[in-house]
Amino acid sequence: MQLDCKHNLAVKEFLETESAKGNKQAKLTKILFDAQKGVNAIDTMSNPIRLIKGIEEKPGKGVYPEDLSKEEFHKISELPVKVGNDANVAALGEMWQGAGKGYQDVLMVTLGTGVGGGCVLNGKVISGIHGAGGEIGHMPVKDDEKTPCNCGNHGCLEQYVSATGIVTQAKKMLETDERPSSLRDYDCLEAKHIYDEAKKGDVIANELVDSTCKILAKALAQVCSVIDPEIIVIGGGVSKAGDILTSRITQFFKEYVPQITKKMQLLGITEDELLKEMYSYING
Repeated sequence: MQLDCKHNLAVKEFLETESAKGNKQAKLTKILFDAQKGVNAIDTMSNPIRLIKGIEEKPGKGVYPEDLSKEEFHKISELPVKVGNDANVAALGEMWQGAGKGYQDVLMVTLGTGVGGGCVLNGKVISGIHGAGGEIGHMPVKDDEKTPCNCGNHGCLEQYVSATGIVTQAKKMLETDERPSSLRDYDCLEAKHIYDEAKKGDVIANELVDSTCKILAKALAQVCSVIDPEIIVIGGGVSKAGDILTSRITQFFKEYVPQITKKMQLLGITEDELLKEMYSYING
């Protein structure tokens, strides 16, 4: 199944999956994706998840889909299984076997259709009392935003630096700015188009990338002033933009952070690299 940029069904195809054939690894992957659908439907602010000795406690609610997947995953893998926020677990994974390997204090930022964040301090995930620790995507960065964020607030970081956010800002800019831009040539503008055209020298695309990176860099600097991590890891689909993203974030970041933290490393990784790291470890 494939959707176009307006979220209409473009391609629909049915194939026999590896999990249907009995492939153990594919079954585990399917369970994770099914669990994610349930996790995405949870309002973590009103239904907090507290991690106490590895037990998921969800006050006032019954069994969530991920509870069932957890049991199924355990049966197939025969391994201990614990459930956590995707960005928190990503941060833990990066510290364990990824770009943050060798560090105990890691800030992970995932840039996709939304913005996720995970914080590991002294080797432990900081999830907070309400399970919202590390949710930098919903830090307020603008007071005059009229459009509500998915969370219900206005002016969240996610509204400006996610893939969806930069496209929204681009459309607003193209409506009011009469300068020529190759971005006008796209019927269905996507974040990738903006970063690609910026690399080619498009002025408006570059201004959008600058604005996005500056907003994100400032937010990261604010977080780092509180937690002071050793390294920042940027992942998610948007990170595929590469150096044009990470170099500009680093440039603006250094303008905002105190002198003592200017040596902090900022690394960009792609989802493909994350998968390679996972499979190389799983397959020995």
